Amino acid sequence: MPEPFKNLFNQPLILMLAQHLRRVALPQPIFDEQGFIQAASHNLEALELKQRSRQITAALVTYLPTDFDLACDMLCAALHPEVDADLAQLKPDSQGIRGWAIMPMADFVALQGLQHFHRSMETLGELTQRFSAEFAVRPFIH
Repeated sequence: MPEPFKNLFNQPLILMLAQHLRRVALPQPIFDEQGFIQAASHNLEALELKQRSRQITAALVTYLPTDFDLACDMLCAALHPEVDADLAQLKPDSQGIRGWAIMPMADFVALQGLQHFHRSMETLGELTQRFSAEFAVRPFIH
């Protein structure tokens, strides 16, 4: 039996996301990696797919800089350098974030970026090259 989709948002994905965000936050200590991991992982096993993604998004809102441009700089800098056609199968690795980990990042842009249309579209453009941002663009259309 195949593994449930919800397990795509798991502890290793959260750890990799945190590591890449911390990596690009240097040299300034502007990202609390451990706080992010704790918030994003809280009670993870009891949550379903979208709940897990929303929890990771909420942790991004809490732990990324409140300066939207700086937060977007971090998100884009943490991305995997390669763009691939089979994005749903890809996972974050030592080179950067891609695949399912993009979903909560795109939702962060949708939640925090409505007042920053152009920067949000630029950021979603970068994210969507590594996974779909179709749901995150909807609040901007509305």
